[in-house]
Amino acid sequence: MPNKFTWNLSIRTKLLLSYLIIIAICLSFFGTIVWKTASNSLREESRATVLQTVNLAYETLTAHMVDVEDILLALQADQVILNTLQYPAANIIDDIETLESELLSVDIFRKKVSSIKLYLLDRGDFPSNDDSIILTDEKIKNEPWYIETVKNDGTFCWNVFHASGSTGIVTASRLVLDTQTHQPIAVLRADIDLLQFAGKLEQIKLGKQGTLFLAADNHIVNLSGSAYINRFVNAPGLSKIINNSTIDNGYTDIDNIEYLVSYRDLKHPSLKLVGAVQCTELDDSSTFVGQAIVFTALISLLLSLLILSFILQNITAPLHRLANTMENFTDNLNLRMEIPSNDIIGKLYKSFNTMMSTISNLIEDVNTLFQKQKVSELKALQAQINPHFLYNTLDSINWMAKKYGAKDISKLATSLGSFFRHSLNKGQEYTTISNELQQIISYVYIQKVRFKDKFDLNIHVDEEILDYSIIKLSLQPLVENCIVHAFEEIDYKGVIDVDGYRDGNYIFLQVSDNGVGANTDELNKAVNKSFNINEPIEKYGLHNVNERIKLYFNDNCGLSFSANESGGITVTIKIEVKEL
Repeated sequence: MPNKFTWNLSIRTKLLLSYLIIIAICLSFFGTIVWKTASNSLREESRATVLQTVNLAYETLTAHMVDVEDILLALQADQVILNTLQYPAANIIDDIETLESELLSVDIFRKKVSSIKLYLLDRGDFPSNDDSIILTDEKIKNEPWYIETVKNDGTFCWNVFHASGSTGIVTASRLVLDTQTHQPIAVLRADIDLLQFAGKLEQIKLGKQGTLFLAADNHIVNLSGSAYINRFVNAPGLSKIINNSTIDNGYTDIDNIEYLVSYRDLKHPSLKLVGAVQCTELDDSSTFVGQAIVFTALISLLLSLLILSFILQNITAPLHRLANTMENFTDNLNLRMEIPSNDIIGKLYKSFNTMMSTISNLIEDVNTLFQKQKVSELKALQAQINPHFLYNTLDSINWMAKKYGAKDISKLATSLGSFFRHSLNKGQEYTTISNELQQIISYVYIQKVRFKDKFDLNIHVDEEILDYSIIKLSLQPLVENCIVHAFEEIDYKGVIDVDGYRDGNYIFLQVSDNGVGANTDELNKAVNKSFNINEPIEKYGLHNVNERIKLYFNDNCGLSFSANESGGITVTIKIEVKEL
């Protein structure tokens, strides 16, 4: 069933729409692949940039902590401090001044640390003033950081205290050992203000809004009170990632927003540098790429439309010319079109020219056949005589012959009348095989009178086929041909045998003679040759019989000639089994 939408569209428009649909599908398919590939690549690149930023911040903070450790190492190895601790002076005030002087001599401008304190172990003789930087350990023995420092046995211990707002501090502590007994004699502690240590972290942006911050003992250090950082407070997904020692980054959902989280341990497992950014920010570049792909696809479609329109105009123009020529065709049979190419369109032009030639030839053949028909009808009329007049005349001759006792003349007239009666056949073209046989019996009697019993007629036809239909005057021309041509030059008695039988759906009638014979190939060609209006009608007796049989029955029927054993000719009539 035709599509209503495309019914009235031109072939150029249909092709254009088809090509555009194919191009759009291809662009969509490949654009999606490119966008997916580019998006994944850009997301990984953005992720790598975030991780690299976190690593750079980690290296900066680590370098700061290493500097602090170097300061404590330098103080631990300070010979003045060691001698003062190992060999106390008689006056404690002098030792305190000496120790304070040494502690204040490092990082004078306090770029790395906020303060450095020395806690003396088991020296109850020293004053315990909280404002001093030289203290005893009496008041701090139960504090976790102190216990951890003693347990670490000379390694650094890092901790974060009071991490709320901007008041927190980061501390590094280490035991000082007696160089002779290798026993702990003091604890060095360096305090670093959080703003001094990590105040610039929140100024570093990961993407548009992502940021860096510290986490100490699973508590978020929010120095500026940022609402963005507050989102991660008490976020189980964040804790799960930063407490997983097997990974250093991962994804988590907070308030239905996916974040990329990366962390690094800062000298101590409880102190971590954390970077967090929304995943949508990682996809900003891929969104731009997607928009660029869509824009490029639209431009490509527009250019394809223009180019295809030009190409299809050149392709379909010959088709339009051919269609217009056929639509406006009148009666110019000599019209031929110039072939534009050697492709399928050129073949259409060739077919059109061939069709015009065929139509012209057919019309010419029809005119020729019409002329032939008129000539044939005229010659047939010229050859006719009034059969009724002849029949009545023969009847009068027969009556007069009987009156005067001329029996031979009476029988001859009766045979001639019977011959004409069967020829007339009440105006019907078809008769029975029985009537056709009666006609040739009458015809042979007349001819035997003429040729003085020069030949005999033998009929051997199966009775079952006598009532079937046959074209009238089919056998008589064959019998006449035997008498006139086959027996013309013989000096013995001629014999004409007529045989008939049925084989399947066909009936075969054979007329054989023992005459002089002839070239059967020439005879077979003669009955099938084309009609020539300039030749006498008498030459087309057998040809007409053959054509009439084919017309009434089918092209498989007709006449055929073959030589027989007696040296004469056998003519076979093949017809279909038909009731009259």
